[in-house]
Amino acid sequence: MKKLLIFMIILLSSFFFVSCKGKEYNINIEQVTGGTIETNYNKAKTDTLIIVTINPDSDYKYLDNSLKVNGEAVDGKSFKMPSNDVTISCEFESLNYEKDVIQYRDNVSNNVAIYKSKEFEQCEGLLVFVHGGFWVAGSSDMFDDICIETVTNYNNYIACTMEYRLLLSLENGYFDMIEDIRSCLNKLYSYFNEKEIEINKCSLIGHSSGGHTSLLYSYKYNDANIKVDTVCECAGVSSFDDPNILRLENSALLNILEKLTLTTTREECLSVLPEISPINYCNNNVKTVLCHCPTDPTVPYSNSVLLKQKLEELGKTYDFYSVPELGHTFVNSLKYMKIVVQKTINMMKLDIS
Repeated sequence: MKKLLIFMIILLSSFFFVSCKGKEYNINIEQVTGGTIETNYNKAKTDTLIIVTINPDSDYKYLDNSLKVNGEAVDGKSFKMPSNDVTISCEFESLNYEKDVIQYRDNVSNNVAIYKSKEFEQCEGLLVFVHGGFWVAGSSDMFDDICIETVTNYNNYIACTMEYRLLLSLENGYFDMIEDIRSCLNKLYSYFNEKEIEINKCSLIGHSSGGHTSLLYSYKYNDANIKVDTVCECAGVSSFDDPNILRLENSALLNILEKLTLTTTREECLSVLPEISPINYCNNNVKTVLCHCPTDPTVPYSNSVLLKQKLEELGKTYDFYSVPELGHTFVNSLKYMKIVVQKTINMMKLDIS
């Protein structure tokens, strides 16, 4: 009798376990403001992997670590189905900025993304970020995060990040990149004019090759409807006279520079390089912020030091920020880019007239 009882208990337990394993439980989605929640199943059996997809509305973002199942926090965005119905919830928070993307040249994918705080009242300054990439690569979205940080921390500043034509698509060498900055600033002038936003102060903030183009445009040209007040170079090329810039007979760089200068031989290219060295044109009233890391393996730190010395000789207004770490890639760090932006805005506020 005792053995029979044990057998019956085991049998019933097994039946209950199999029943639970075979039963499907409901997956309920709590309605939330600011977005939607989706799962890969509407019903599921115990231990099924449930993958959650969170879709914020355009003016909201998902609040990190807010995903919950039956009120309990979930690590990541997936969980194993328990042996009961579940209700999934999360939280979204309203973005405190607006984003617009406009095209500034016809028939090419030259866009500029414009970020503005929802608490914006009157423009105190416009910051335009110009990405790097050795003149041949790169994308404007590398500066999306710092644009958002900028308009969040400085409500009356507008931040933009622009695309421009890269080397393989250039017909007129570096002139096309200069023309893209000019066209972008003119388009922004029309855009803000239509919105009755007056731009009195503008800064270009460029990284690496984007720093070179920003410096060269600001010093040598600066002829768009929006005038550059301050230029900030982040590990930008400022002088091709620096012997360190062409160290080790860098043939790859020379090939790029030949295309940039529309030359065909090394000798011809080297003779033209002074024409595209920003350091030779810095005798105007544009204020300068220099940001460089001493351990930069790509653009030598000495390049910024040479420009700093030239600005000192000419009695020009500048700030020099020696970034303590991360070499050429410090622009990927919000920590350091927030310092770069702060220094740039401080310089923009400085009246030297």
